[in-house]
Amino acid sequence: MSIRHFTGRPSRLIPSCYDPPILREHAQTPEEYDALLDLDNLTNGRVMAGKGETSEPYQSVRQACFHYASNSRFNIPLEGHGAWYAAELKTAQHEVGYHFALRAIAEGLEEFSTDYTRYSSYVDDDLVEAESLPEYVQALQVDPNDYTVSQRLGERLREQGCAGICYQSQRSAGDSCIALLQEWAVTHIQRHEGYRFSWNPVTEEVEIRRK
Repeated sequence: MSIRHFTGRPSRLIPSCYDPPILREHAQTPEEYDALLDLDNLTNGRVMAGKGETSEPYQSVRQACFHYASNSRFNIPLEGHGAWYAAELKTAQHEVGYHFALRAIAEGLEEFSTDYTRYSSYVDDDLVEAESLPEYVQALQVDPNDYTVSQRLGERLREQGCAGICYQSQRSAGDSCIALLQEWAVTHIQRHEGYRFSWNPVTEEVEIRRK
């Protein structure tokens, strides 16, 4: 098993409907949103830390990611077993776009669009290189869309206290992604610009436009 030290600020795209709604409605720019969030943290009991200090900004985004776990490559869809998936922006767009297209095709949608917000977190941890694990490589060769083996690996590494995994993207050739398995590994979250993903049924392609 190989370990890679990863340092950087990769991006994660989250549906904008999960942004805190009241603050979002009153903010015209990301900077205004951050300022309103800071004010809210000063008086919001849900985000107060034990010594009277406010919690880290966007902790609700991080907590939701782990609490409301979806069925993904390295985590099982069980409460508390989520993971923070992130990559360079272009790679993150390819990853999200792939699943966006699958849904549009499966449901026969002709008019389909969703807004996403880009978040980033600072990462400075040792991550397990997935491609150094023979069972993972073998499973990819059989079916890259079958998460059975990778989820088992992810849960095992989570139990061992590993910060996370770095792996080659299956949706954007030559690019890499990370999956952080521990909530403590997701730090200094920042909110950035938004994007609209739209399905074009004629070309059967996902069109991405910055908002």
